[in-house]
Amino acid sequence: MTLKPTSFHKFCIVFALIFYAAVAWFASGYYHADEHFQIIEFAGIKTGANTPNDLSFEYREGIRPTLQPTIAYLILEFQEVFTSNPYIKAFLLRLLTAIIGLLAIRLFINATLFLIEERLRNVYIISSYFIWFMPLVFTRFSSEAWSAIFIIFATTTLINSKLPNPRQIFGIGLLLGTAFLFRYQSAFISIGLIAWLLYNKRLNLKGFLQMSSAILIIALIGILIDTWFYDKWIITAWNYFNFNIIEDGASTFGTKPFLWYPYAIIKYTFLPIGILIGLSFLYLLLERRKSIFLFIFLPMFVVHCLIPHKEVRFLFPLAFIVTPVVFLFIQYVFKSTRDIFPNKFAIPTLAIISIICITLANSIGLVALVSKTAGARSIHTGKYIYDNFKGDAITLYQTQFAAPYAPFGVPLNFYKVENLTTKTIITPCDITFKDINPNNINLVTFAFKDKLDTTCLSKNTTLEFTKLTQSWPDWLVTLNEFYTAYETPEQTYLYKVDLKRQD
Repeated sequence: MTLKPTSFHKFCIVFALIFYAAVAWFASGYYHADEHFQIIEFAGIKTGANTPNDLSFEYREGIRPTLQPTIAYLILEFQEVFTSNPYIKAFLLRLLTAIIGLLAIRLFINATLFLIEERLRNVYIISSYFIWFMPLVFTRFSSEAWSAIFIIFATTTLINSKLPNPRQIFGIGLLLGTAFLFRYQSAFISIGLIAWLLYNKRLNLKGFLQMSSAILIIALIGILIDTWFYDKWIITAWNYFNFNIIEDGASTFGTKPFLWYPYAIIKYTFLPIGILIGLSFLYLLLERRKSIFLFIFLPMFVVHCLIPHKEVRFLFPLAFIVTPVVFLFIQYVFKSTRDIFPNKFAIPTLAIISIICITLANSIGLVALVSKTAGARSIHTGKYIYDNFKGDAITLYQTQFAAPYAPFGVPLNFYKVENLTTKTIITPCDITFKDINPNNINLVTFAFKDKLDTTCLSKNTTLEFTKLTQSWPDWLVTLNEFYTAYETPEQTYLYKVDLKRQD
């Protein structure tokens, strides 16, 4: 049952659009390397910016779906008409994600609002947009975000239709198939949704075949797109499964224990919020076994627990169900504690204290989102160089963990700057006056992760090191230890190097 948006909800939508746009602008770069190297750099193979040798091994192995790189290619080619600034181009991709993501969230809120008590509905609306990791997820041009968006559209359609008609069934299949082409792991959410339909007798054999045929049609379209993109007949879904599961290639990137995800959910969502989320999903498992949210959550969660290689972002497609599950749990707690606390002031007092603690924790996360770049800190260095020294001849000295144009040993051609020469150093102390080209802009970048003794910068008698920027403000590095949105909070610094004037 869909409820029409109130004036309060409309205000929230406008404010959410402004805030998500701000996050998309300030959180430049990428949360995880795959977001860039396997989408935007992949698109470069069609724009002419890259050759196969420039790309990560996934291209040569043929294990990545290319629907999203194809979308990126088309958008980037269109953007070339009015801007050549790569940072603006990437921002517009993130902004597009935010706009479509907010549309999906809005529809989902309207579809699920009937589950929430009237007195809590405005809080539910705000929380659905502004629980701090929602802007984090839905401002990234990533496979996790785009698969989640189409899962949300499919879920919303299911909730709105008690008995889906053939057209709706086919449409849901198309949405689930598209989500699959963005991220293959979304198939486990699709399996959960189909299981929920069958369990609740809302899908008969004919409907199952209709939905399956729609998913198959999209999968075949995906094969055609991949074949065009890789310039050969290829089934990337099989290659992906074979490499990561059968050959266990994913484990080469690290493994974690079976129960790491429950720990990660509590830790990486900021402790007060994480505890509430953990309790809410435990309630879902024990008390709401027929809920569509449990069927969405359980297959995705269990399968990822079974896979040795684990990352927080793998659960991003589940982010949209967190708020309704939490509010169902809160309503349950309120009803269950009325007899325990006969004092009519006890429950409101506890509720107010809890709301203040969670709101404070959430506000810290939201502030952090608009205060730093996403993921690799060296992106901030590259952006500063582009904004301030574009067109100049530049010599950039860089340490192992601070290379802005090859952060993982793979060329970052999308952001490269003309007339720039890079030189790898062990420490900035290695630079001597003989290395300085007086006709160039001489810069040096290094990372906190390099664990360097940089006292030599101030003690150097022939060179003057002027600090230009750093990737995060110092207060945010400390803050990240508590809310841990990013797993690797290393700091990078950029200095300008000049010859000292000899008096």
